[in-house]
Amino acid sequence: MISENKHISTLEHLKERFTFTPEDCKRLDNIKKYTIDSISFTTYGGFDMVTNEFHSEERSVCFKVRIRYINHEGKMQYILIQPFK
Repeated sequence: MISENKHISTLEHLKERFTFTPEDCKRLDNIKKYTIDSISFTTYGGFDMVTNEFHSEERSVCFKVRIRYINHEGKMQYILIQPFK
């Protein structure tokens, strides 16, 4: 329960720190109904869309926020989001 509250708090922090599209804000709100495993975000480098892995160098397509969660079927899923600068 403590980590769930921490993840919810982190999601709210992300919405305060970054500017997201309305669609991405909705995705951040909807993710709260699942079990969040981890939330990672960075200002340098980013997360690869195919592998979900972090790369320290900037790439043409990289995402700054990665949320790993367990869906209702018990499968690990990822959401990658690129906030506005």
